[in-house]
Amino acid sequence: MSALFDLPHGFQLAPIMQFATARPYSVNTGSDIDGDGRSTVDRVCTGFDPLALLKASLNNAVPAGATALGCTQVGVNSQRTGFVVTNGNFQERSGRFFDVDLRVTKTFNVGERVKVKGYVSFFNLFNRENLSFGGRLGLSTLSSASSFLQPVALYGPGFGPPVGLPFTTQFGARVEF
Repeated sequence: MSALFDLPHGFQLAPIMQFATARPYSVNTGSDIDGDGRSTVDRVCTGFDPLALLKASLNNAVPAGATALGCTQVGVNSQRTGFVVTNGNFQERSGRFFDVDLRVTKTFNVGERVKVKGYVSFFNLFNRENLSFGGRLGLSTLSSASSFLQPVALYGPGFGPPVGLPFTTQFGARVEF
């Protein structure tokens, strides 16, 4: 959602607000548990506790019944949250995206034909942590304990640089004649 507000004394506000629900990703076992020779398609089934898998993977343990974790695409677990692990403590984090950017512009008239516009842009105005838990392929691999259900990047739009960077400010000016 975006808008443009003309205010008195030559000021202009231009906010942009973006909100998105968490994108789903599949928890991948990271090993060939169904014997078809491909480890990138073996997924963890619905109903299996991802936190138990995460704790087991961080302890380099194989969860009980690991050979029964695989399933067909019909029953694939679409995970929408992840965990941040700090000193062995597990904190569940949402993959929701929320960002507000704002540009404030002040116009100065210099003569009849020249305008100078000074502006300040605020990116991620509320300094919101926007984490992505699945990679480009939408997977989080169980065999990689360091990245399983862990943030892999800042949330990005799918092309270009990631969005949701920490709060950033940019100053600039433009001359129109």
